[in-house]
Amino acid sequence: MYHSPALIELGKPPAGSTGRADWRLKRILELTAGTSDSRLTLNELSRQLGISPGQLSRLFVRLTGQRFRAFVMAHRLLQASRLLLDTGKQIKQIAAELGYGHSRDFCHRFKAVFGMTPREFRERARAERALHQDGGTPAVTEIEVERTNS
Repeated sequence: MYHSPALIELGKPPAGSTGRADWRLKRILELTAGTSDSRLTLNELSRQLGISPGQLSRLFVRLTGQRFRAFVMAHRLLQASRLLLDTGKQIKQIAAELGYGHSRDFCHRFKAVFGMTPREFRERARAERALHQDGGTPAVTEIEVERTNS
């Protein structure tokens, strides 16, 4: 799969976090895992956890080292990569489903993280799958994608 290092780190707590904080992070990730992006808001998540949005925002940064907004963007792009690989949906359908107003915005953000457009991502994945079925060498490796994103 073609995940940037930023997406691979999604949901991993910073080194040294322990105890109660780990429990809260686990709960946050459980709540966000089954949430469609249209409902993935700081206000909705804080309501579900029973704390204020400000408290959640500070807690989230302390536990993950990233802002909630960056997490949502990474979450959306991770979902997008799965939809591109596992469905035949049009790119504009995926963009709309994940809450992007315009597919152009979605494509721009996707390319910034993955180093290729959603169409290129899907085509390379298909080519790689075909080569694997034939016993050939993968068309694109994770190392190549990481190099592209560096």
